[in-house]
Amino acid sequence: PNLSRCEMMTEFDIGNNKIVELPVEVFHTWKELQTLKLKGNKLSFLPPELSKLTSLKYIDASKNNIASLPGQAFNDLKELTFLNLSTNGIVSVPDELGSCEELSYLNVSDNGITHISGSIFLKLKKLEYLFMYKNKIVALPPELGAATSLRIVSFANNKISSLPNGIGLLHNLEEIY
Repeated sequence: PNLSRCEMMTEFDIGNNKIVELPVEVFHTWKELQTLKLKGNKLSFLPPELSKLTSLKYIDASKNNIASLPGQAFNDLKELTFLNLSTNGIVSVPDELGSCEELSYLNVSDNGITHISGSIFLKLKKLEYLFMYKNKIVALPPELGAATSLRIVSFANNKISSLPNGIGLLHNLEEIY
């Protein structure tokens, strides 16, 4: 179906289906879209055209088969506050995620991530909730301390051998698990 004429779309929820690909042709016309719920489908990737949805505040793409994230998909998502990419097959988080400066909730748990770049945290001044548990992360970057709004951080069930010094700069931190 051609949904591109639905120009006033503010919420798109196709959760818990068997969708394998997003209708990217609508991303050029859905300028008002704020909520994108894709949880529990068969998506193997998020398209770079995601960046066209500049009004997006909420993305839940958890429980899919996403293996990689194109960095350019996040370049223009300046309004994004909530991003859940848990329970996929993601192995790396693109640096461009740092351009989502309004982000307050990030969940990349239960993936195959081995490394997360410190540069992401340098711009995420509003990040309050960070969930990275159940990955293969071997070290946390010292730049994590730059995300000074962090309240809850979870990195249990990884391969981390020590905590970075920067974590001591997180004065708002309430829970680590």
